[in-house]
Amino acid sequence: MLATDSTTLHAGAIDVDVADTVGAGDALLSGTLAAWADGADDATALRTGVAVATRLVERPGTSPPAFDGLDTRREAVSVRELSV
Repeated sequence: MLATDSTTLHAGAIDVDVADTVGAGDALLSGTLAAWADGADDATALRTGVAVATRLVERPGTSPPAFDGLDTRREAVSVRELSV
């Protein structure tokens, strides 16, 4: 979920085999912030964060995930606007 002054967005998870959840929240935040830094809109930034976090949880331990194919992962994330 991402809430700004103008919108609240919810992103669905990508179904993967989870090996380890350590660092998943940090990966979500860093992916979102990196996308914003690159000029992405809110929905794309959230999709990117979820894609990065998904890559991370598929790996055991704390080593960084591979980012090849991240665009495909990002496209698989569904985002919808919530009315609050």
